[in-house]
Order: sequence, then structure tokens, then C-alpha cells
Amino acid sequence: MTIKELREKRAQAIYEMRDIVEVAKKENADGLMTEEQRTRWERLETDEASLKKEIDIQERQERLNKEMAEKKVEEEPAETKSKEQVYEERFLRYLSKGDIHPEMRTTQDGQSIGTPADGGYLVPQSWASQIETAQKAFGGMLEVASIITTPGGGQMNWPTCNDTSNKSAILAEESVQTESKVTFGSKQLDAYVLATPIIPISMQLVQDANYDIVNYIINLMAERDARGLNYYATVGSGNGQHNGVVTASTKGGDAAAAALTRDNLLDLLHSVDYAYRQNGVWMFNDSTLKAIKALSIGDADSRPLWQPGIAFGEPDTIEGKRYVINEDMADIGAGLKSVLFGDFSKYLIRRVAGFNIVRFNEKYMNSLQVAVMGWSRSDGELLDAGTNPIKHILHAST
Repeated sequence: MTIKELREKRAQAIYEMRDIVEVAKKENADGLMTEEQRTRWERLETDEASLKKEIDIQERQERLNKEMAEKKVEEEPAETKSKEQVYEERFLRYLSKGDIHPEMRTTQDGQSIGTPADGGYLVPQSWASQIETAQKAFGGMLEVASIITTPGGGQMNWPTCNDTSNKSAILAEESVQTESKVTFGSKQLDAYVLATPIIPISMQLVQDANYDIVNYIINLMAERDARGLNYYATVGSGNGQHNGVVTASTKGGDAAAAALTRDNLLDLLHSVDYAYRQNGVWMFNDSTLKAIKALSIGDADSRPLWQPGIAFGEPDTIEGKRYVINEDMADIGAGLKSVLFGDFSKYLIRRVAGFNIVRFNEKYMNSLQVAVMGWSRSDGELLDAGTNPIKHILHAST
């Protein structure tokens, strides 16, 4: 099915959902759906969500195909191989057969690769795009946060400054202007190690499958690393781990223990300063999105609060602002923070260059298996100079 057909089918489902809500408001005194209407609406909502995911996948694949076409260059003659190509072959041999070539320690433009005792080998640079793609697919924070990559993992201090109370003023002739010092603060960024669970693989599979199994392993590692990074960048405590965006955010509104209304969302939206609101994005999990889809603009206006993007590349919106699904966000519930809104570019994810993979040759040999483990280093912090760029809704405890 083409993207155009998928979009048309999704639009039809949305129109039918809207009709059900409007009919329920007209036919029922309390405006609530009958059991039959709710069942039909929920079935359509499931279909719509499935179609949206398929559209997103196909659109992203089109973008990736375009990027690959733009980057494609003529192949070099077989007898001449670049340093990166040579390293790729040696890295593949290291994963599939366990062979360690001495020059793997000092390739990739002289960068030290390390030895298994030092923590494994860096994934080849040309494979990094596969890892980044998988990580974006599995981590909501990686879609909207600012990401910097540093060559080393030493502590970083990122400067902050809140000068919002100062403004220029008319200076009368021969008058002396008052002084106002600028006070700088800083946010500390460390480099915490995130390690994937170990993956045991039969020796026969590793030796026979060659590149296919290596590519599969790389994608598994990327997914696991992305899930871990997204979790800590979302709800990390900031104590010996990333300071997650939920933890670092400030309260922008309240809601009932087990419900969410349009007024709650409006309160949160307007609690964020307009300077941040212009680039504002909503963040919540898919369960919360389902609850929002059932909300209308108001009693006199039955249009849904959630507005789908119909045109190619146009995002779905709530109050004119796009949203990001992050499954590490809490559900709607007592004492929980279910919705975030703000400028997520102010959340900084610091990554240390290189995703490493270690091959275990002996640990699982009694069952004729080898194993691999991946690890990376990162940290996350909200760059809040005192004006609260990201805020949350807090549900009542009872």
C-alpha cells in the first residue's frame, strides 16, 4: 500500500472517529458514548495508530533512501581500499571469528581502538549511521534533545545565565547609568557507562552467517543502548546517573488523580514562557495520547483536541504543537507526571564518541557459544538557567 493510500485510509478512520463523538454528544444527554459507540471508536483508534506507524516508517525510509542516494559515490577499484574499509573487514573478522589484528589498535586516523582487556573495539564509523537510525526509532528523547559528542569522557561544565530581569533604559544627558553584574552558573555533565546485556551466540551461527549475523547484532546493540539512554534521559534521578527531563522539569499544572482535561493541557502550555513556547513540544506515552484523542475542544465545539497531520510530512498536533511519544513517561495516575511541554532543545545529551563491542571467547565455551556486549558513555541535563524551559503536569495523589 502506498503512502498516499495509507494517508487516505487513516484520514477516513479519523473522520469516522470524529463522527462517533459528535453523534454521541447529540444523541446522549450526558454526551457519553454508548458501549457500542466506544467499542467502534476504540477499534478505529487502533487502526489509525497502526496506519500512522506504517506511514512514519515509509516516510522515514524514503528520507533514508534519499540520503543514501545523495551520499552514493563511485566504488573504488578492488585493489585500493581505504583505511576505514580495511578496519571494517578486520572488525567483522573480530566479531565472527575472534581474530585480533594488531593494527586494529591504531587505525581510524590514529585513534586508539583499545584491546579486549581495555573494553573492546569501536564500531566502524561507517556503521554508526545504522546505530543512530535505530536509536532514533527507539528513543523519544533522542528525537528532540540537543546532542553533543565529545572525544573524551572528562567532566564538562556547561555555562548558564539568567539575565531576564535586566533591560536597557533611557539614559538622560549627563546621567550615569547604573551597573548590573552578570551572574553565571553551570550545569555539570559526566559520562556514565551504559552496558547492554550480554548476547550469547552459537559458534556455528557466528562462523557460518558472517556479515548477516554481525549486522543483526549491531542493530540489537543499538536498540538496547537507545532504550537505556532514553530511560535515563527521561526519568534518571540525577544521582550517579543522568538527570532525566522529568526529574529536572518544574511543575506547570495540576490534574485529577486519574484524568486529564483540555484545561490541564492549556494550563501547562501557558505556564511555559513564550520564548520557549514557540519551539514547544508535548511529550507523553502512547496510553496518554489515546486519552487525549478522546478530548474535544469544548462543550460548544465538538472538534477533537488532537488534530492529525494530513499532508506529507505534516505532524499531528495538540493545540497547534507537535508531540513526541516516549514510552518511559508515566501513565495518567495518582501522584504521577504524565505530560511534559517545553523546548526540548534545552535538554542536553552528552555522548562520548564511539560505541564499543566486546567479544567473549571463553566464558561460554562449555556450551560452544561466544558472546558479545556493547557499551557507551553518556549523560543528560536540562539547561535551566532559572526560567524553566520544560514543565510537567502533576496528578493529584488521591
